[in-house]
Amino acid sequence: MESFWDYSIRVYGLPQVSHHCLRLQDEFDFDVNLLLFACWHGHTHGKLSADLLHEARIFSQIWSKNLVQPLRQTRRWMKSPVEIDALLKTKESARNSFHHLREQLKVLELESEKLQENILESLVTTPSRDMTQEQKLSNSIANVRLLAESDNAVISDDLTQALTDFTRSVAP
Repeated sequence: MESFWDYSIRVYGLPQVSHHCLRLQDEFDFDVNLLLFACWHGHTHGKLSADLLHEARIFSQIWSKNLVQPLRQTRRWMKSPVEIDALLKTKESARNSFHHLREQLKVLELESEKLQENILESLVTTPSRDMTQEQKLSNSIANVRLLAESDNAVISDDLTQALTDFTRSVAP
């Protein structure tokens, strides 16, 4: 069975997946790791139970709020060339150090997401199962919908389309 981390790395590299993930994250405030978890679980174990989803959401909310989001916000702020130029007054050595620090933050953010995914995978106690491609897609769609409903998201046509686009983009 493919680990959750290996699955995430593989599908994130598929055409359009990163675009759909970032859209769901930035426009609808979804945790990309939970979205990927819902699909991975659908492909490897089937439909998520309400208890497992609840446990995964509670852990991920705390983890993301206190670790992933602050790292991401800082890294994104560090991308702003206008603010950076004003802060560093175009001193080359300071700029190089600053960009090196930003790269280190990127690595830390990725490591924090990897640990989050490893912990999420450890919550799964059911054995993996063999399924058809159709079953995997159906389970993934059901899991992503359950995740959206459990987040009390307003299920607009735009969100429904974004979730459908995402789920189909990660289909094997």
